[in-house]
Amino acid sequence: MFAKFASFFTNFFCNFTADPVSSAKGVALLTCAAGTCYGMATGKVPLNIGIPTASGFAVSGVHALGTNTTTGVECSTATKIEQLIGQAAALPPPALTITDHYNAIKDQA
Repeated sequence: MFAKFASFFTNFFCNFTADPVSSAKGVALLTCAAGTCYGMATGKVPLNIGIPTASGFAVSGVHALGTNTTTGVECSTATKIEQLIGQAAALPPPALTITDHYNAIKDQA
């Protein structure tokens, strides 16, 4: 597992020297994802808007960081991380529906 992380960061530094603009774009997108998550945590960004936005920023940022722009090949670890982000973004809507039902019942009581 740690070898995969080491491979990702090795590719990251190779990609950063080969194409600093794309790497900077990836870092900026991950920063936007973190800001969106912070907004959701503080209640300033609604969850139904924040979850797809944050996951989109995160996937794009990881893709920009994990792709070797000289060869166009994406690191396999980056691909797996993108898939995990997509799966995690799909989990909250059913949970939010349950929470909404709970709050509606609580309001009626």
